[in-house]
Amino acid sequence: MATDIKILAKNEQIKRALSRVMSTLPAGGDGTPVMRSIGRVLLTGLQLRFRAQKAPDGTPWKPSQRVKREGGQTLRDTGMLRDSFSASATSSRAQVGTNSIKAAIHQFGGTIKHPGGTRYVIVDGMARFVSNSLVGPVSGVTKPHPIDMPARPMLGDSDADRLEILSVLETHFKGRWSQ
Repeated sequence: MATDIKILAKNEQIKRALSRVMSTLPAGGDGTPVMRSIGRVLLTGLQLRFRAQKAPDGTPWKPSQRVKREGGQTLRDTGMLRDSFSASATSSRAQVGTNSIKAAIHQFGGTIKHPGGTRYVIVDGMARFVSNSLVGPVSGVTKPHPIDMPARPMLGDSDADRLEILSVLETHFKGRWSQ
C-alpha cells in the first residue's frame, strides 16, 4: 500500500478490549483472525463514508466542483478511489490502505500546482477539456495554476466503527473462552 497514512487506535476502551483478547491467546498464538475482523470493520466503515459523503467524525464532505455542475457524489465519479482501498492484517496489526496517490490530497486537503497545457474547446459557453489525440481546432490551452483541494477525510474510525470493533473483540473473547 503506497500511500502511508497512519491513524493509530487511541480509544482506551478498544485498547483494553484488544489486550484482553490477545491475552487469551496461547504463547506465540496468532492474533491475525481478530485483526482481520477489525480490518474488515474499518474497510466497511470507510466504504459507508463514501456512500454517506461524510468524514469519520460525521462532518459532511464539501461537494466537488463536478458535483456542483453535474450532480452525483463527491469522490465517486468513477469509484476508482473508493475501490482502491483494502484491508490487511498481521498478528498484531489491522490496517486499511490504498495504492492511490490521490488519496492523501483528498484526506488532508492541500494545493495542487497544475502545470497547465491542458487543451480545451468551448461548447455552449462552457470549457470542455479534450484529449491530446483529438485532431482539429481547440479554443485554448490552460496556463499553470493552483487547484485548492479541501480536506475530505475518509480514513479513520467513526463512533459506529468503534462500537463494531468492540463487538468484534467481545465475540472473539467469548469464542476463546467457549473452546
